[in-house]
Amino acid sequence: GDVVVVESVKVAEEVPDAGEGEWPLEPFCSDMCHDIFDAQWEVRHGAAMALRDALKHHSESAGRSAGDCEDQQNRDNAEWLEECTVRLLCVLALDRFG
Repeated sequence: GDVVVVESVKVAEEVPDAGEGEWPLEPFCSDMCHDIFDAQWEVRHGAAMALRDALKHHSESAGRSAGDCEDQQNRDNAEWLEECTVRLLCVLALDRFG
């Protein structure tokens, strides 16, 4: 009989590694924070959903660096979460009222 061959080619983008002692999801979440300002609403929506899911499970470690003292880690965590929240609120407001 006839044989159908289907080839799948995976194109992988270079995903930067987190720096030594850095939050492992930092590169991914930084990309998503950038993508929430994309011109296409689908990209914005996908980035916002990805951030929501990542932070739903990993918000306690967001923005922390292993070499810092606990007080500095707590400040970095709060600053990172606040910055992410502000970005998300700006995008939602622009999508709704812009």
